[in-house]
Amino acid sequence: AADGRAGAHRDPARDLAVRLLCEHGDRRLPFGPPPTGAPKPMEATEEVLRVRAYDDDHRKLYRALKPVWVLRVPLRADERLAGVITMVMSREYGRTFTDQDIRYAGELGDRAALAIGAGHHFHQAREADRRYRLLFDANPQPMWVFDVETLEFLKVNDAAIRRYGYSREEFLAMNIMELHPSDDGSSVPIATSPARKQDAAFT
Repeated sequence: AADGRAGAHRDPARDLAVRLLCEHGDRRLPFGPPPTGAPKPMEATEEVLRVRAYDDDHRKLYRALKPVWVLRVPLRADERLAGVITMVMSREYGRTFTDQDIRYAGELGDRAALAIGAGHHFHQAREADRRYRLLFDANPQPMWVFDVETLEFLKVNDAAIRRYGYSREEFLAMNIMELHPSDDGSSVPIATSPARKQDAAFT
């Protein structure tokens, strides 16, 4: 789903009911928010279903699943609630969630939370890279990246090409001293690039 809600059932006949439950109305979390502590089974009594449902159609969807026990596992990534895994034990199975079930569900939640956290960090890094590229490429001032050992240009922006009249390919075949042949290099402002760890610099 667009906002991250999705559902499935091992029984194809009930799979549609699960999906409709996730999509129904204001799309609130099925069976309510997760517990604040460790995952703990909740008995799906008629009173619980009555309270959790906000209209008759919603209540019918709950009953179609014939839930007896519900286990909600919070997914916490970067110290925040990133999602919930909700598992339902139907009446025909005739059992509740065992300690082993709860442990496995917790491990599943931990792994899912790690994946969500990793994805979040990836998107943050990509956005930071996008902002850096925009700052570099679109900057009206000439900017370039060069190797601090060989002084060879690694990258130049369009403003540098316009200012000095070299093509990008010509720039990348040169080093910083060729651009400033009369300088001893001390007048060229240099900032170390964190991405290359002292292997490159930009100005």
